[in-house]
Formats: sequence, structure tokens, C-alpha cells
Amino acid sequence: SVLRMSPDTGELTRLQEVRIRGEEVPEGAREIPLQAMALSPGRRFLYVANRTAPFSVHTFAIDAGNGTLTHLVESPTADSTNFMSTDRTGRFLLAAHNPPDHHRRDGFISVAAISEQGFALAPHQVIHTPPKTHSILPDPSNRFVLAPVCDGDLLMRYAFDDATGILNPDGLAPIYLRPRAGPRHHRYHPNGRFLYLNNEYDGSIYCYRYEARNGSVSEIQIVHTGRPQSDRDSDLRASELCITPDG
Repeated sequence: SVLRMSPDTGELTRLQEVRIRGEEVPEGAREIPLQAMALSPGRRFLYVANRTAPFSVHTFAIDAGNGTLTHLVESPTADSTNFMSTDRTGRFLLAAHNPPDHHRRDGFISVAAISEQGFALAPHQVIHTPPKTHSILPDPSNRFVLAPVCDGDLLMRYAFDDATGILNPDGLAPIYLRPRAGPRHHRYHPNGRFLYLNNEYDGSIYCYRYEARNGSVSEIQIVHTGRPQSDRDSDLRASELCITPDG
């Protein structure tokens, strides 16, 4: 769905409905047609992941005048994609993969090149991670990539070469969280010096000081998002967080 928002009232007006795939979902497949989306840095292209096999990423051109979408190409990807982002140059698409078959205790991250025409290509690197890797973002320097792992209670860290689009598969030492926290999504403060991570299973937010020089992360605060009288071990479930552009 493409919507226009009024800058005065915030009212939404529907502009366009885009059907991604029209065929029937295969029998026995878990139907999660679409979930992850990512914008190119210049906001000229939109990347949309299809989570039902065969797994793929769709590239759309965005009309700068009216915001409508034009489908350009569909490309294969490594597995069911639950989160995508581009690197800071817009030349590579980073993806976190969480297989829909819960009997497969697997997780993956991948890197795919983006062509000069804006097309997302098939991944050229896939790295195995602990189960339920839930997001992936480059840091402000574009030299490191972080990926939270829900079921591992880890924040994975990798050095990134933005000239070749290659992650160091050995990674840096992961950041450990409280057991059963469920790290899910993270965001950097606009000043680049702080990192915020929300946790799906216990509803907490971890605040870190971030050092872009070497990718180091140091915890400074833990905030619980439930009401003051709620039990911190109760089912609070936090799914997303974002930061206003002014920080």
C-alpha cells in the first residue's frame, strides 16, 4: 500500500495498491508473503522481501513526484527474510534470515550487491548465525555491521568492507544480554555515539555507548517498557523502535 500523509494534519490518503505475487501459496507452506522492506539511501528504490518460498527480493522504483511504485525485478535470496537494510553507500543490501520452519534451528545473514540500475542481486555472501537473527544494520561509519539474535540473546558484530561488500565471517566478540531477553531490533542515535536495542521477549531496551572507531559497545542503561507495577518476567513483547531525526 502506498499512502500520502498530509504534513498539516497527518491524514493518510491511499495512492496505490501494488500486488507483488498473484499465484497460490504452495500447499503446506507457511504463508508470510511480505514483511521486510528497505529504502535506498537516495530514496529512489524500495526493496521488499517475499517470505514464502521461493524466497526472493523485489526491487521497485519510486516516482519522486507522486511516490508511486514501479516493479523492476525479482531476485533470489538466501532464505526467508525478516529484515533488510542497505549499507551507507547504497551499493549493498544486508539481510537477516529467519527460516519459517521452526524445526530448523538456524539463522543467517547475507550481503547482496545492488546494481548501478538499483536492482538487488542474488547474495554473494551468506553467514550462518544462531537461531532467529532478527535484524541487521551498518554502523554510522559503514565499517561494522551489527545483527541481534533473538533466541541466542546475542548482538553479533562483524567488520564490513564497503569496497567489496564482504563481512568478516569470523566476527568480533558478540555482546551478551540477559537470558531470554530476545534482542530484536536496534537503532543508532543520529550523533553516532549511542546504540539502542529492544528485546522482544522481556520488553526491555538496552542503551549502549558506541565507538565507531573499533565497533566497541558498552552498556550504560537498561529500561523496561512495561508499567511500573508489571512483572519484568511477564509477557511484555517489544517489536520495534525508532528515533526521531533530531535525536
